[in-house]
Amino acid sequence: MVALLQNKSLACTLRSESFLLCVLMLVCTTTSTSKHTTGGLQFRVVDSLCQAVRDVNVAISGPHIQGIRGGVSDDRGSCTILALPPGRVSVTITHAAYQAVTIENVFIQLARTTHLGDIRLDPKIHELPEVIVAGDKPLIDPTTSSYGGNLRSSDFENLPVECNYRSTGHGTKVVLSTVANGTMR
Repeated sequence: MVALLQNKSLACTLRSESFLLCVLMLVCTTTSTSKHTTGGLQFRVVDSLCQAVRDVNVAISGPHIQGIRGGVSDDRGSCTILALPPGRVSVTITHAAYQAVTIENVFIQLARTTHLGDIRLDPKIHELPEVIVAGDKPLIDPTTSSYGGNLRSSDFENLPVECNYRSTGHGTKVVLSTVANGTMR
């Protein structure tokens, strides 16, 4: 009889310890999940050849977001945006060389990162208007330093053929006299 009472006492003690352990685990679990109030978004941007596209602008908007949240893709084309409120958002991806892509109704989950995978951008074709160049040929060609022309023999007659220089001692020279056409000047 004494052994039976001891077994009942031990069973009650084990039940109460198990109950306390369950309550403690429940409190710890709800406390840790209640700390999270946001979620995240992650994706990679690639071109039509599946090469990473860097410096892509990302704008995230939605009824639960004040203003517009955004980010930029890194060298590997990856983009991660954290601290987004849970709910449905719209993701717009833009780059100067590619066509913009908008993904509607992306669901941001509480305490989780939503993965969109690879997002492919198509090249943007820039059509420029026709360019018409009008005007006369310039008198001076700015692409060369040569000047074309013919010299006569009389042009050479007035050039100095002999010069008499004297140094001033300061690195400069002074012309004392020149001889042209046999006359000293």
